[in-house]
Amino acid sequence: MGYVSKWGNMELKDGMLFPFNVVDGLVHQLGGWKLALHCYMIPTIKEDERCPVGQAVSTPPGGKELAAEYDTIVHTVPPFYAHTSGNPNDDLFRCYGSALTVCEEHLLTQAEGLPLRIACPLLGAGGRGFPLETAIEIAARASLKWRDSTESNGRQKVLVFGTPQMDVASKLIDAISRMDKE
Repeated sequence: MGYVSKWGNMELKDGMLFPFNVVDGLVHQLGGWKLALHCYMIPTIKEDERCPVGQAVSTPPGGKELAAEYDTIVHTVPPFYAHTSGNPNDDLFRCYGSALTVCEEHLLTQAEGLPLRIACPLLGAGGRGFPLETAIEIAARASLKWRDSTESNGRQKVLVFGTPQMDVASKLIDAISRMDKE
C-alpha cells in the first residue's frame, strides 16, 4: 500500500477538494456538475488551494438530490494522517472548528428560533487514514467545544454525525459522554 500523489492529471495536495469514494465523493456525485462548478468558483485562499487543510468553505448544494435535503454544503479538507507537515490531530480538530463556524454563521442568518441543525460525517476516518479511535476522540472533543460555545444566540444546537456502522456510532457516543463528564 502506498501514498497516492496524483489523481488523474491532478497533483494531490493536503488542501485539495476532490471526489473520492468517501463522503466527499458521494456529495460530489449527488451534487453533480452544478456542485463541481460551485467548487471551481471558490476563490483561492492560500497559494493555489481553494480550501486549505483546517479551513472550511461553503457552496450551494448543486444538484436536485442534495438541494432536496440541504441548502448549503460546507466543505473542509482533513489532513492525510501519515503524510502531513503539521500535527494531523490539531489540523483535524481545526477542520471541525472551521466547518462548524461556517455552518453556524450560515444558520444564524435563517429564521430566528429554529435550532442550529448540522449533519456531519466522521472526518478523517476514511480516505485520509486517521485511526478510528483518534478520529472519534477528535470528533467528540470538537463537538463538545462547539456545543459549549456561546455564538448560538440562545438557539438549541444539534450536531448529527453520519456514521453508518453502529459500533462506530456507539464509540462516538461513549467518547462524547465520557468527555462531557470530565
